[in-house]
Amino acid sequence: MKNYFFVLLFLIPVESIKAANYYINDATYNASDLYTTAVGNNSNNGTSASTPKATFANLWATYGPSGTNVITNGDVIYVDAGTYTSASAVAGTCNCGFNFTKTITIQGAGQTKTIFDNNYVGIAGSYYFANITAGVTIKDIQFTHYASNQNGQALQISATGSPGVTLTNVRTNANGGSSKYAAIYIGSSSNVTISGGGSFCNGDASHNAAGGIDIVGTSIVVNISNVSFADNYKSSAASIIHGAALSITGANSTTDVTLSHCLFHGNQTDYDGSSGAAIYATSGDLVLTDCVLENNDTYENSVKYGGAAYFTGGTQQFTRVLIKNNTNSGGSTYGTVSVNGGALTLTDSYFSGNTSDRGKDIYCKSGSITATNTTFGSSANQIATYGGTITITNCGTPTDQYSSGTFTNNGGSPSAFTNPTVPSYSGSCSGIIVGLPIDLTLFEAKRINNQVEIYWSTLTEMNNDYFLLEKSIDGINWFEINHVSGNGNSHTEIHYQMTDTGIMADVVYYKLTQVDFNGKKNSYAPISVRFPAHSESFFYVNMLGQTVDFEVAPSGIYLKYFDNGTSAKVVK
Repeated sequence: MKNYFFVLLFLIPVESIKAANYYINDATYNASDLYTTAVGNNSNNGTSASTPKATFANLWATYGPSGTNVITNGDVIYVDAGTYTSASAVAGTCNCGFNFTKTITIQGAGQTKTIFDNNYVGIAGSYYFANITAGVTIKDIQFTHYASNQNGQALQISATGSPGVTLTNVRTNANGGSSKYAAIYIGSSSNVTISGGGSFCNGDASHNAAGGIDIVGTSIVVNISNVSFADNYKSSAASIIHGAALSITGANSTTDVTLSHCLFHGNQTDYDGSSGAAIYATSGDLVLTDCVLENNDTYENSVKYGGAAYFTGGTQQFTRVLIKNNTNSGGSTYGTVSVNGGALTLTDSYFSGNTSDRGKDIYCKSGSITATNTTFGSSANQIATYGGTITITNCGTPTDQYSSGTFTNNGGSPSAFTNPTVPSYSGSCSGIIVGLPIDLTLFEAKRINNQVEIYWSTLTEMNNDYFLLEKSIDGINWFEINHVSGNGNSHTEIHYQMTDTGIMADVVYYKLTQVDFNGKKNSYAPISVRFPAHSESFFYVNMLGQTVDFEVAPSGIYLKYFDNGTSAKVVK
């Protein structure tokens, strides 16, 4: 008899073995520090919470491509609370010029707590914080005073492919210089997800060529949610002088940009001929849902289009978007939202308090604008067609200022408008107060036998006092079923759960509301659970305990009894 011996070989990727954590802290250790247990020192090895490095520059010089080159896919670099300044343009002292080619995570302690301040210095050709060409994740960090002479003032992202770059609660603030570009540049073949945080005050009188995000090229996918674009500025020195908050350019339709629950506030273009103070697009598909565009302005003396947004190509979809108090200052101005070659669809949206010489709310020079169930401002000449096509349905009776294009009003009135939930913003560039109190990543309900399990999760919490959970059996009338304490300020994922054993119906609805310590409330869209019939045999009883014929019974609340002894509340 022969004996056979089998040898099993397990091939483990070398990079997965090397995945590691690295730690950075500044020269102080206090309650704001989340990840380290000691002050930072560049003589430390940076590989444990008790031995953090003092600067990102030193850690990268030690373990990055110019050092031992051991930082690899899956590694996490924890940067604790502190302001990390660039002392000079010398490599190793400047928090700039990094090239990220691995799928690493850079985790800060909060967008107002972990701050990279570059002091407008840098290494020639790479003043930005990082050039990203891999699926990097950056969380809870602020980048300020970067002034790049490359594509992006703070972050340059290109050719990332899948899974793409993730920016969570990342703030770019007061970046810009005599070069040409926005704080964040996203180039061709990139996939980027941005959630929370925002772009503030990029560009000013002395560092004026900036703006929020420039998306340039083809085959780009960008998803943005719960982000604020506020007080960004573009002038003549900018490479793209339009769209101080967001610009989308390129000669291809393969770019898709989606935004939800975003705020565009106080953005300004300041140059003759500059247009689209907040948003500008020449191509691609742009979708805005539950967003607010307010107090944006195109400035200087010339012909300008779009005090809030200007489109010269591509397709745009606005759903439940509030567009208010935007202006075109000086010169000849055309429309708060202006189309000159694009195809814009407005659904369930609202205009108020906008000003412009021609078409206070919308203007179409070429291309088309289609509006449904949208409310226009109360003053005359809200609409102007000048060679393009505007078609409205259920939008009331706004007046059209020109007749050289095609304007069609199919009649009908809009329904009531509910303001979108977007991040709050107050203060000024010298003192910004902004942000959603929580980053809600999950809200769902599951039926288990005759009860319901409700789950929700947060990725971050800020000033979060408590949650209110409400219930409805008709989707109209709500009552509170639980009050759950929040976690104040948190930067780790937290899971919540409760069980509802109360009255059920064929369909049960649940609504979650978050409440700040200052009493401010934020409600989220309701969810529902369906209960199938308990049995083939049942009868109805009214609130007096009388059996009734449900088909002919008057409207009201009834109990539906099944032959297995269970019951459900039913509203007719």
